[in-house]
Amino acid sequence: MELHSDTFNPEDFPWQGLTLTPAAARRQRTYVN
Repeated sequence: MELHSDTFNPEDFPWQGLTLTPAAARRQRTYVN
């Protein structure tokens, strides 16, 4: 699964049901990198 932060769209991914808080977004970035 390839993610590019510039084109990242939460609706494209299964975690779309999660609330994207700043902390959650940071955590996802950690997984991506």
